[in-house]
Formats: sequence, structure tokens, C-alpha cells
Amino acid sequence: MNLHVYVNNVKDWFVAESMEELIELYKEYNVKNFELDVYDMDLNFTQVPDDKVMTINFDPFGPEDKEVMTAKEFADSNGKGFLASTEY
Repeated sequence: MNLHVYVNNVKDWFVAESMEELIELYKEYNVKNFELDVYDMDLNFTQVPDDKVMTINFDPFGPEDKEVMTAKEFADSNGKGFLASTEY
């Protein structure tokens, strides 16, 4: 698999092999978890460069669960689907 990280304007990060797959994963995730329809979603994603270093804090109340990796490393370790968000 050639996975990549994608991010939209509201800072939802997802992992997918292609933009087409990403849109389907994003729709499925939001309908299942938030009962949103396509009109409520921000589908304007861009691919994060594979070599970009990212810091994701998985603990919203402190830095204890912070991880630093390249986008490619996050994609490969997470697998397809939701990675992180600043909103939830």
C-alpha cells in the first residue's frame, strides 16, 4: 500500500491511498460518527508531503501523548482512515 496523509480546512487528518479513497473514508466516518451528510462536510483536502514532519498530540489536556513523525510514518503506522483532528 502507498498510504498518504491528507488534511482539510477544518484540520481533519485522514490516511488513504488516493484522493478518491479519502473522500469515501471521510464520508463514511462522518456519517457513522456524527450523522452528517455530504453538505455538512469539508471535502477540500490536500495531501501532506510524505517527508513533512508532523506533531500530533493525542492527549487534549497535556503533552503527555505527543508523537512526532513524518507524514509517511504516521500514514504507515495508522493505516487507512481517521488519524487526528483539532475539532474532536
